Amino acid sequence: MRRIRDLFFIVILLLLCAVTFFIFSFNPDDYQTQLHNWAERQGWNISYEQSRWQFTDPFHWQLDNVSLSKAGDVALVSPQLSLTLNPLALFSGKFELSQLNLSHPKITFALNRQASWQFHIPAIRLYQVDNINIQQAQISWQDSQGKMPLQLENAQLEISHWHQQGSKSWQLRGISDSLKSSNIELTHPQFDVQISDNQWQIDQLNFQLAGANIQTQGSWRDGQLTLNQMQIDGLKLQPSDLAKVTAPSLPEFIQSVDIDDLALSSANLQSQLGSMPVVINNISGDILKLHWQRNTPAQLSASFDLDINNMLFNQLPLEKLSLQGALNGQSLAVSEFSAQLQPGQLTTSFNYNWQNQPQLDITSLNASDAVIALSKTSEQTVETLKKLWPVTLNISQASLNGIKLLSYNSELPLSIHTMDVSLSNLNVLDKGKLVSLKQALHPDTSFFWQAPDVAFRGLIINNASLDLGPNEDPKQTHINLYGELPQGQFQWQSTLQNQLPSLPWQGKLSALILDISPLSRLTLSRDFKLGGDLEADGSFSGSLSEGVASVSGQLSASSSQLAFNRNLQPLWQQLLNSPKTSLPAHKALLSEGISALWKTPEQIPEGATLFNQAKLNVDITRGVAQIVQTQLPSQPYNWLLSGQIDLTHQSYNALSIGITDKGCVLLSQLLDGPWQAPQMRIDQYQLNQSYLPQTDTFVSDSQSSGQCQLKPASSPAQ
Repeated sequence: MRRIRDLFFIVILLLLCAVTFFIFSFNPDDYQTQLHNWAERQGWNISYEQSRWQFTDPFHWQLDNVSLSKAGDVALVSPQLSLTLNPLALFSGKFELSQLNLSHPKITFALNRQASWQFHIPAIRLYQVDNINIQQAQISWQDSQGKMPLQLENAQLEISHWHQQGSKSWQLRGISDSLKSSNIELTHPQFDVQISDNQWQIDQLNFQLAGANIQTQGSWRDGQLTLNQMQIDGLKLQPSDLAKVTAPSLPEFIQSVDIDDLALSSANLQSQLGSMPVVINNISGDILKLHWQRNTPAQLSASFDLDINNMLFNQLPLEKLSLQGALNGQSLAVSEFSAQLQPGQLTTSFNYNWQNQPQLDITSLNASDAVIALSKTSEQTVETLKKLWPVTLNISQASLNGIKLLSYNSELPLSIHTMDVSLSNLNVLDKGKLVSLKQALHPDTSFFWQAPDVAFRGLIINNASLDLGPNEDPKQTHINLYGELPQGQFQWQSTLQNQLPSLPWQGKLSALILDISPLSRLTLSRDFKLGGDLEADGSFSGSLSEGVASVSGQLSASSSQLAFNRNLQPLWQQLLNSPKTSLPAHKALLSEGISALWKTPEQIPEGATLFNQAKLNVDITRGVAQIVQTQLPSQPYNWLLSGQIDLTHQSYNALSIGITDKGCVLLSQLLDGPWQAPQMRIDQYQLNQSYLPQTDTFVSDSQSSGQCQLKPASSPAQ
């Protein structure tokens, strides 16, 4: 028995000697080649400069300048790597590291990697790392083109309970200075993730973006990122031009994003649309059920309920905005939009689609007590919007009450103290341009406008109204216009056949003005004054499809007494007494024609020109107004009018204005050509030549009879 015991102690002593020899003689670097070959058979490349083995700190191994990579999967370079192995686990078929530390590593992952991280060591069936600690890491994700769309800077990571069994979860926690992509940068990201079976459970994800603090949680699986809730506080967006903004692209490993509830708080936008400033302050609210598909912006969808403290678009301020609706691909449906104007209130709902051509359908628009200001700036805004936003606009229903319109444009001196407008089913714009009346109307279109007073160039029109809508016969649409002057009124009544392709119409005009002096304000001259009365009646017909070219009808106008405050007798006497010298002397005045009365009245002496019992009849055929030779009684000479005015082409066709005595034409002016620059010819009874004031020449094509007798110069001018 004593010999057996001695033998046992001898064996133990030999084992201790062997272990002691192993501890002091073993050098892991001697097996670096074998380790490299073994890893290469597993598809990995491993290399390091040197290692240190500390048996006193059991099974602790430290490697310097480590390089580890697997093609199409991952690459790691670290100045230092250390690990602690649990040797007892090897006897149960487990390769278990209690600790793995990496310092200042650079790690690159392949996006959409297909490789496996499995190792094969004989008799080992399970690999596990209790804790992985990574300090000051730079981690990148590389796409299939070799670009780095994602990069994590200065990351501190902690991985707990990593193992090879996909059914069990392991934990990843970390913080970093920034996460960069090609078009976005997240600062100070912080995350806590549970990972199992290619699924990530995101317990916490915090980061900063565009000045905002963002918090969220959710999950990721098979390229689908699902976030239960996301909170964004203090977002500040400052794109240079809204017209050039595009949605950011998702990285390759995220195919879609779903957010159940995105809560916005104190978000702000400052940018420009073309040259127009756009400022939106303090956006708060919720965006629900947001779905974002990678590379398919048409699949973007969400519903939203937002409040905005204030907004400034160019020079239009809005306050206390509320916005509710849904986005579905390239279609936006706003069920309610409200805002306070300065002053006034606005509420609307609309649908906007930009799939092929931008189209805005306003289903409801209500505004009250608002002020519309017209200026050069507002005109520039409209022109800019036409270029940047060639939208097609339709309005289903609108109601504007108590609206004030003020023009600060000298070319359009218009003021409406208060007006009401209601309309339904009206087309307004087609690709950014105002549509014609034919395009605007539907059989069920209605439009009503009224204003107690309208001031235009100082002319006051009271109780003005425009009424357009279907008659009792649904095939007909009425268009009525009415207004009152201080001593008179005018009215237009017409009926449109809305079912016929050409949209034929018939209308009547009537006007009775006992004092026409307010009409002189329309001439843009403070020195030109009208006086007298006017009565007019007319009946017309045409079709909207052909426009002015289709208009036919008759117009008759009469006045018991009509006058203006300029005395033409001195000019006539000069032209009649000495035409060869006086015609060239007054060529500038003559070139202006009858319009000189209100364009340059200072060139004509003050006085009075009076017409008594004047009547004028005009026949209109296919857009051409025919004035049959008509005399307007006056003193000392009657006026004679004849010729044509082409309304379609805006031109004169042999329009003649002259003065007569006892049926003899003493002096006449003939106009031919476009309204803006017609050709003029002046005939005088004594000359066998015509005078052309525009070229200051006489030509031999006079229409004068040369047989008239001039009245004595002493005849008074009335």
